[in-house]
Amino acid sequence: MNLFESFRDGLSVVPLAGRLARLGDSPTPEALVGIAMSYKVIRPLQVRTEMLELARIVADARPRALLEIGTFRGGTLFVWSRLAAPDAVIISLDLPVSLRGKLVRVAQGPLFRQFTYGHQSMHLLREDSHNPASVAHVGTIRGDRPLDFLFIDGDHAYEGVKADFELHSPAVRPGGIVAFHDIAMKPPCGVPQLWTEIKSRYRHTEIVHETGPKSMGVGVLWV
Repeated sequence: MNLFESFRDGLSVVPLAGRLARLGDSPTPEALVGIAMSYKVIRPLQVRTEMLELARIVADARPRALLEIGTFRGGTLFVWSRLAAPDAVIISLDLPVSLRGKLVRVAQGPLFRQFTYGHQSMHLLREDSHNPASVAHVGTIRGDRPLDFLFIDGDHAYEGVKADFELHSPAVRPGGIVAFHDIAMKPPCGVPQLWTEIKSRYRHTEIVHETGPKSMGVGVLWV
């Protein structure tokens, strides 16, 4: 996809808006994951069945405050937003590193704001998740609401994903959910190493439906 196509697709809110209008305020995880996977401009880099299993967990939690670290095209943010409570505070924390990435993120803004319903608020922070100032910014936005759901899918280096967990998980309420993407990905991805180190400290589940070179996997902690 070239830069022109990214801008064009990022501003194409009408087709998605039409599909959302037909969903109502209580769509199923199956319907939402189906839209995310079929709508090219927001399609996430996820194994469909793994994402669906996580979506069912999120639907049961009905979060009122959620943070996603690493948003990319927005497909996962879309699903979490529609499964969250109608008054949820939704925060995307993402840092594009190239000029093209920064421009695409600007173009995505109108599309991402179509994800919300009811009285939800959407906050798109284009900041370094490892910076204490970003942690403070997230805190200011959520106010007195602890996070119910934290989805970590940003920096996949060991030190990076470890920093995201250590900096942002303290804001998750007791019994809340922290989910990591790519716990089964092969090196040099560092997520599996961190997952192995921390999972035994918490009630957890592993969602891994594919093995081999293309394996991804999702790890879920109840903290």
